[in-house]
Amino acid sequence: MEKEILKYLEQGISIDGNPKDGYIVFTIWTQHFKISSLDELSVERFEKAISDFNRREELENQLLREIEPLQHDWDWRGFIDGKYDNPKPVLAEVPKRDFEWVCNECNFPNLTSSVSEDEIVDELHSCIECGCFEMHKRYFS
Repeated sequence: MEKEILKYLEQGISIDGNPKDGYIVFTIWTQHFKISSLDELSVERFEKAISDFNRREELENQLLREIEPLQHDWDWRGFIDGKYDNPKPVLAEVPKRDFEWVCNECNFPNLTSSVSEDEIVDELHSCIECGCFEMHKRYFS
């Protein structure tokens, strides 16, 4: 195994699977990725897994910003009054933000639509990337 690979393993690694079916590798920086052979564990493979994970996170953050105003609430009153057999989703009015909260330490955008601004300002909500409690607003252009 290459000595340079150790920096990817410092935070820990989990490998599940077998030679016949392949393996699922997990690290903090890559999350889960698949390999067919343990020989595939290389610096290049870890870099690709990190890049893939970061791209997925970026796309997920973009998607969540786009669909945030379309969050659903449930029409419990209609269900209780017997209008429906099951509660029906209805569009909820969610104010659209023109900013996102960004960590002061690692500059990572945090998805905090479910967290009140008071919790963030009072440093009761930590960054999902590094655990820092200090954040600032970054406004969308």
